[in-house]
Amino acid sequence: MHTGTGRSGSVSLRPHTEADLVLDRQEFTGPEGWGEHEWFGYSDPDWLRKKFGATGLLDESVGRLVIESNGEWAGRVTWWNVFHGTDKSAAWRLAVIVRTSLRGRGIGSDAHVALVDYLFAHTRAERLEAFTDAENGAEQRVLDKAGFAYEGTVRTYMWSQGRWRDPRLYSILRSDMGTSPGSGSAGACTAAGPPPARRT
Repeated sequence: MHTGTGRSGSVSLRPHTEADLVLDRQEFTGPEGWGEHEWFGYSDPDWLRKKFGATGLLDESVGRLVIESNGEWAGRVTWWNVFHGTDKSAAWRLAVIVRTSLRGRGIGSDAHVALVDYLFAHTRAERLEAFTDAENGAEQRVLDKAGFAYEGTVRTYMWSQGRWRDPRLYSILRSDMGTSPGSGSAGACTAAGPPPARRT
């Protein structure tokens, strides 16, 4: 298990179990769990269980881990390959979702830092990136605290809730790790299970 201590207390990342799938389905099926900026409509409620049966939610191109905060199930992190040119210049794109009742406690920031530490420790990626809605100020603050740099706004990129959205692109590089706010702090996470060999 990849464990660290940050503003939210102890935050850990670990592989999913069958019990986690039940909690995930209860929390992240509708707009209440996803929130106004991450809701893209209903989908197969068993999609996560199907992927779990096939790969354990960890394979070479996409991975998912459970967030635990002080021993409590708190949500999940996801990462997947994006290619800039060819597979020789692949990066990981990240997404973090925290259960509704635990938001606003710093868990999201700590989970981002933990996932950054994990991916730079266990994969050879040089770049990690994340998108967030231009209107999602809370997530933008989370990314800033986790050491991500704002790179720009991508116009008319995502369709959500009846209109096109303009997400903001953030990134963190392996070379940033010596000076980023998250370096060596909240989430120096220990992850159990195999290293990584979209709906999030």
